[in-house]
Amino acid sequence: MSSVLPAPIASAEKFVRVRSGRLRSCAIALDGGLWCWGLAWESTSGNADFFHQRLMPHRIAGLPPVQDVSVFSSSLCAVDLDGPSYCWAR
Repeated sequence: MSSVLPAPIASAEKFVRVRSGRLRSCAIALDGGLWCWGLAWESTSGNADFFHQRLMPHRIAGLPPVQDVSVFSSSLCAVDLDGPSYCWAR
């Protein structure tokens, strides 16, 4: 997103929580799915599923439903509904 004015997240998904870091943003959907967009995002699968810039939210594969997420400059951490945490970095 590159607007200086508030704008809706470009997705049909409904989100209950949004977190932003310096390079990326993530949102938790009603079903607990984690969606992220922005710069330098990488998947939890360890594959070369990264990008330089993704303007649209992309669901993160390999995670159970989550209740919270922290977005840092080079890593992400999420807490699933049962309590275990997952973290990954670029």
